[in-house]
Amino acid sequence: MPRHSISRRVLTSVRRVVIAASAVVVLLATAWVTPAQAVVGVYSRAFVNKRYSSCLWVSDHRGEYPFLRSCASAPNDLAKYWLHEKEANWNGTGHPMWVIQSQAMSTTSCIEAKYNNPNPATTLVTGTCNWAAPLWVSKQFEAFWVKDSDGVGWWVMKSIDAWVNAGQHLCIGAWNSTVVSLVPCNTGSDLQRWKASAAAPVS
Repeated sequence: MPRHSISRRVLTSVRRVVIAASAVVVLLATAWVTPAQAVVGVYSRAFVNKRYSSCLWVSDHRGEYPFLRSCASAPNDLAKYWLHEKEANWNGTGHPMWVIQSQAMSTTSCIEAKYNNPNPATTLVTGTCNWAAPLWVSKQFEAFWVKDSDGVGWWVMKSIDAWVNAGQHLCIGAWNSTVVSLVPCNTGSDLQRWKASAAAPVS
């Protein structure tokens, strides 16, 4: 058999191997950067603020403000939430829509934007979990998946209420080491970046 025929066959085989290997690399890379929850469902989560490495807590009284506190505080039931991913592609944005429900409050309660028409919401409170649009968008948050320069991923949570009703981009962020509120969105700010870490459900 001519040498050039053998060379062509070898080259073709090498190309196939390279293409297959490339496909595997792309698949692995995609699996690595995909957030833990990517489909509609309910997940047990604790939210950790990047800037302060503290968790998002609520008190056991509806109508009060969520706050930051050490994740190591015990008992930590009031730092655990049911993350309801209601939509995987809210309004065609490619971002999921979340409702965040406390696991431990004695009344079924969710985090909501406190909206006073015509002013956009600037505070967060715990309220009922009536989340269905269009009346209860205050319970709904658009979740952005952003990454650091080193590839570590974080969530930024934007109030759908403030956007739909006032055209304002307001996100859940820390004012300081304790106070959590709605602030002008800046996906690059560590104050607004959160880990939605898996948490053992409250028994």
